[in-house]
Amino acid sequence: MPTVTVSNSLLHPNDALGRGRSPSAGSYDAPKLPEDDGCANLFWLDIVDPVDSEIIAVSRIFDLHPLTTEELLLMKDDALVQDSFKSFKHYDIICYHTSIAAYNDEPWAQEDPIPFYSIVLTRGIITLHRRRLPHVRNTIARLLLDEDTVKLTPDYIAYLLLDDITDTLVPTTRMLELEVDAVDELVLILAEADHDDILKRIGIERRHALWLVRLLHGKAEVLGAIERRVQAKRHHAPDVAKYLADVHDHLLALTASVHHCERILARAHGNYLARINLELTNASNTTNGLATQAAILAGIFLPLNLVAGLWGQNVKVPGQDRDDLLYFGIICGCMATFVIFALAFFRWRRLI
Repeated sequence: MPTVTVSNSLLHPNDALGRGRSPSAGSYDAPKLPEDDGCANLFWLDIVDPVDSEIIAVSRIFDLHPLTTEELLLMKDDALVQDSFKSFKHYDIICYHTSIAAYNDEPWAQEDPIPFYSIVLTRGIITLHRRRLPHVRNTIARLLLDEDTVKLTPDYIAYLLLDDITDTLVPTTRMLELEVDAVDELVLILAEADHDDILKRIGIERRHALWLVRLLHGKAEVLGAIERRVQAKRHHAPDVAKYLADVHDHLLALTASVHHCERILARAHGNYLARINLELTNASNTTNGLATQAAILAGIFLPLNLVAGLWGQNVKVPGQDRDDLLYFGIICGCMATFVIFALAFFRWRRLI
């Protein structure tokens, strides 16, 4: 029967279980971990995209609670996985969602957050995630720099992972802030031809903000619970609680920034709608003015057409027997007088 041995150094990734096989749940014997709590006996087991049999094997080897096993088996179902922290008798389990959007060529790759599990044991840590993530590599680089100045503990490794995941949210949050500021300025100076473009940009940025809210949701509570747990076992990690408090403050700042961007977008959307309403009102007023002027002109010329029609009948009318232009001049003079007085009246009433 094969036996899994955990070395006295960092394992990365899947050095213990291997990726080329799918072991059965009963094919492992629990490793004999050293009794000493010193840094030399610290181990880190990183498992990428584990299958169900591997999760069951790890649960048996490290005596994980059945609820933990059940949660790990649901790792691939994002709808059922949330950021959480649970403490058991001999280990703590942390679920902290991450995203690789900051490492893509397109920083706003709209993909679902990836759950990142960390099981913090007394003398080691186990991490499980669906795909290869840069957090493990970045954390190992930090550990190699800090091993001479900081006492390495499982809690300290967990802190480094949480800190690196939180730091990956900074570029996307900063990009959201810049885009939101640009949209907020453009709303007030946009031209009529840019209406469709600005509405599209507002919608896209609101999607980005909601995506970040979803990614940040629950993380502050998780960090607060971890901080309290680490403070309770201060003799194991005297400085980790302070480090976690710094990450907690950083996360709260990011969350506040995202909510601020949401409020700015909501205000920009309101300003955009107000701008559209003003333009529609101005267009309506212009149309009403033109319609009023057309009605005034029709009201002026309708009586003139009536008079011209009366004198243009194919019957005997006054003045048709005269050889001079007296009646014609009288009629034209009356028409001109009527037009002048009508225009003066409408002008006085400010209708034209």
